[in-house]
Amino acid sequence: YGDQLRGDVITDDDGNIYVSSVTASADFPVVNSFATTYGGGESDAVLFKMDPELSQVLWGAFIGGSGTDAAHTLKFDKQNNIFVVGGTTSGNFPVAALAFQPSYAGGVDGWIAKVASDGSSILHCTYTGTSAYNQIYFLDLNTDEEVYVYGQTSGNFPVSAGVYSNPNSGQFIQKFTHTLNARLFSTVFG
Repeated sequence: YGDQLRGDVITDDDGNIYVSSVTASADFPVVNSFATTYGGGESDAVLFKMDPELSQVLWGAFIGGSGTDAAHTLKFDKQNNIFVVGGTTSGNFPVAALAFQPSYAGGVDGWIAKVASDGSSILHCTYTGTSAYNQIYFLDLNTDEEVYVYGQTSGNFPVSAGVYSNPNSGQFIQKFTHTLNARLFSTVFG
C-alpha cells in the first residue's frame, strides 16, 4: 500500500461516487472541471465524480504541479464541497495566496484543498510541512467545519503550546480553519 496506490471513495446523498487518488496518465478521463491538463512530473493527484450507475464521469480534475503529487483521502463539508489531502513535491502546486502556508517548504509537503462541489474550482488550498518528508493521509471535519488532518513527518514539525506531544515523533495531527488560512493547533506523537 504505497503512496502510488493510495486513495479513497465516498458517496453523496444522491448516490454519486467521488474518488481521490493518483495517476501517472496524462490522458486520465478528467472533464468539466478546473484542471483537465496533467501538471507534469511522475504523477498528479486526481479527484473525480461519477454517477450512481458508474456510467459516466460527471467531472474530474488533476490536482498538481510539475513534481510528484498524490491525493489520499476526501470528505464533504456541509455544502458538499470536497476537502481532499495528500502529498506533493511540486513548488507550483495550486495553493491559494491567503493560505496558511503559501510556499513549498521542500522535500515532500502535505497539502489540503477545498474543491467546489461542482468541480469548477479550488476554493482554498494550503501546503503544510517542513523541508523534510511530510504527507497527509487522513482528514475529518468537526461540527464547526474546522479541518483536522493526520500524517507523517521526518522533519522538525511544529508543536503548539499546551498540547500533548512526543518530541521528535513521526506522526502529526493538525487543526485548521475551514478556509485553510490559519492553523489552530499542531502536535506530534508516536
